[in-house]
Amino acid sequence: MTPPVCLILGAGAGIGGHVAKRFARDGYHACVARRSDQAGLDKLVAEINATGGSASGHLLNAVEEGSIEQLVTSIEADLGRSAWTFEPDLRARSDLAWWNHAPNPDLK
Repeated sequence: MTPPVCLILGAGAGIGGHVAKRFARDGYHACVARRSDQAGLDKLVAEINATGGSASGHLLNAVEEGSIEQLVTSIEADLGRSAWTFEPDLRARSDLAWWNHAPNPDLK
């Protein structure tokens, strides 16, 4: 059975790396991604795998076309297509999310 997967974007030495380690410790496969520093990424993945967790690392380049597609393809190769669930949140940058909007009756 494929383990549950968490995708951590911005997995550096701080919060992102610690979140990845925590999910890996709880049985998730941690897919960690960052924009630069291959050595730091490799170190984080090695630390997670050395402590009994499961992780893979991916470099992203927002300027490079196809970077996100490469990430998806790589994760699918590691874990299979069942690793994905997409929940897009499409709105204008200036729009407030439904959960953060004053007229929302749940926020009273």
